[in-house]
Amino acid sequence: MSKNLGIKAALAIMSILWLMDGYVALRPNTSLATPEEVQAALNIIEKNKKPGDIVVHSPLLSPSELVHLGDLDASSALPSSRVRNSRRIIVLDQAHTKMYGFGSPKKTLRISDGSDLVVKVYEPDAAHSGPVFDLYTDIKQVQMSVEKPAGKVVSKCIAKRPSGGRSCPGQPEWLYLDRRKLVINGQSRECIWAHPTNNGVIVLTIPPLQNQTQHKTLNLKVQTGLTDDAIRTTPGGAEVQTEVQQKGQVLTKVIAPNRIGIYEKTVRITTDKEVQLRITSPKDGRRHHCVMASAEATKL
Repeated sequence: MSKNLGIKAALAIMSILWLMDGYVALRPNTSLATPEEVQAALNIIEKNKKPGDIVVHSPLLSPSELVHLGDLDASSALPSSRVRNSRRIIVLDQAHTKMYGFGSPKKTLRISDGSDLVVKVYEPDAAHSGPVFDLYTDIKQVQMSVEKPAGKVVSKCIAKRPSGGRSCPGQPEWLYLDRRKLVINGQSRECIWAHPTNNGVIVLTIPPLQNQTQHKTLNLKVQTGLTDDAIRTTPGGAEVQTEVQQKGQVLTKVIAPNRIGIYEKTVRITTDKEVQLRITSPKDGRRHHCVMASAEATKL
């Protein structure tokens, strides 16, 4: 039974990829970029990319083209206006069928005379304030580890998961670092999966942010919550605590009780040291828990 399901899943994925390539073939400029062109674009992006930059690629690029970007953290989704106003964005676009919503680029870099690919760099609007770091967007800057007991690292979550993200060698498969979209408080939320573990600590480490901003201090807003389904199906479920630490000091704690809702705290952090989000629960049964966090230079 499981073998047949696996074959069906593989065929479904192949069909989706085939349809995506078929859809892309309908774009006005039907010739696909060569691997050499995509690699050249990747080299330009990596040369121009700075800490905190967001990379976006045209949704018209096909899977057979995007595969040559390797493990570059890039999305075809248009960032929110708040993010576009506050973050430096690098866009891999098509010259003849450009993406909209970004305004005018600070600079445009052509791949070659014969290529339709182009790299555009958009600078943030100095008049707007917004996040210089977002846990969901900047997940590749985040490190995850498992401590059992607290203070003793038993796993660093650096192994690639087949379905995406990073797993924690030697730990249950439901302990991993990845982006999720889950229903919390009645709405689909973009968040980072942060399932707790009995008698241990899940640690999410945010690196120093001094290379991403000129500010020496930032306000870090941390939001947590359990999925609505987990709460409804586990009436005796335990609370989950997220402790925010910097320089070995506890700055604040966010408690997600076994009630539907999103729970948050905002605290001031310095940009010169890493920040740890330390997640614990007295009982990990069905604690489908997610974390959202962003840092920006605004007044408390």
